[in-house]
Amino acid sequence: MNGGGDVFGALSWGLRRYAWVVLIFVVGIGVLVPVLQARADTVYEAEALVALKDVPSGQDTGQPPNYTFLPKYATDVFRSGEVADSVRLILGLGATAAVVPERADLVAAQDNPAFRVVGRGATPEDAMLAANTAAATFSVQMTSGPFGTFPVKSLADTPKPVAALGGDYVAIAIGIIAGAIAGIGAVALLLVIRHPVVDAVSAQDVTGAPVMGRVGIPTGRSRVDEQDVTGIAPLCRRLLESSADVILLASPTKRTNQRHKLAWALSSVLGKIRRTRLVSGGRTTPPAPSRRQDGHPVDLRAVAQDDPRDDLVVIDGPSLDQVAGRGPHALTLLLVPEGIGAGALRGIAEQYLDGGPTGLVLVRPTKRRPFSRHAKAEPNPEPMRVGRSSQQPRTGDGQEPVDDSEDRDEPKSQATATVRAR
Repeated sequence: MNGGGDVFGALSWGLRRYAWVVLIFVVGIGVLVPVLQARADTVYEAEALVALKDVPSGQDTGQPPNYTFLPKYATDVFRSGEVADSVRLILGLGATAAVVPERADLVAAQDNPAFRVVGRGATPEDAMLAANTAAATFSVQMTSGPFGTFPVKSLADTPKPVAALGGDYVAIAIGIIAGAIAGIGAVALLLVIRHPVVDAVSAQDVTGAPVMGRVGIPTGRSRVDEQDVTGIAPLCRRLLESSADVILLASPTKRTNQRHKLAWALSSVLGKIRRTRLVSGGRTTPPAPSRRQDGHPVDLRAVAQDDPRDDLVVIDGPSLDQVAGRGPHALTLLLVPEGIGAGALRGIAEQYLDGGPTGLVLVRPTKRRPFSRHAKAEPNPEPMRVGRSSQQPRTGDGQEPVDDSEDRDEPKSQATATVRAR
């Protein structure tokens, strides 16, 4: 199902992702169908009996008769078409109206020469007429056969209404089980058609790049702490073990918000070990006396060499020219959302993975921890643009780094001036 991946793991993910599909089948088959049948018009059933009376001459050997093949022979005779034609004629039905087993049916027990002919109809009279007509026609056909004489032992006389299926709890339980099985089958078929990528093996098979980590990122648009991103520490360790000076973090367009959060968490954790700068893709570098400020994009081949303050740069959403002009020590890290289709992932990989140092990071959505200090933070409508070389990078306006030293001192200075004035 997933190109060598864990089939049961993919099915488990599919059942979590498409649980609503299973629920629809369970409700539809297990609940709605019995209820609709309970509200349908009442159907009556009547029963006639046809049984063997005389054995043909020459076949009475004194031994117990063998009726092994009799039920199958009787069923074939009943369904041959003559019974259906006689019932259509007596009830005034069309030439193509379904009769067997909708209006007339045969119950043949094993090793028993007696047969029950069941007639069904919307009224007791129709049920009796269908049962008696079918029994008479069936009796004539069986008598002309090799087993003997089969007269009608008893005609239908007391039709009974069929019990509504919706009132039978056992039937509802069976319907729910059948709906669950059908729903699981539908999910499995959907997975086979879509080929979702849900594990490291399938992601590597599709892209050919190694998987460097698997992280969980909280949903929503508010800021996150590195503690909120599960699996961030092993990912950072593998990145530090590589020789990369620049990390180009790319993602599908629809996963930009997840990429911003991952870039923030990476720069926050890596910044506690190495000097790290978070830069928005396609933007200029933060101004510094020794750095160029002519508005041109970052030169990735020199970014880790000409600024001794920052020896590791995280590019959040690299532009195509940054990907094309990256140096030998730049690593492209592609964000792979859990459950992305194999075809979609293959198209993204062709755009960003060019055969140089590359890696994948599998991302799954998680819930924010209730004790996170950003758990009740207001959503940040602006994406993270430029970070700083600190353990807690802050976002700016997309062009310049944010220096909040004066902002923090301003309230205190104003308060002191007010007191002195008084």
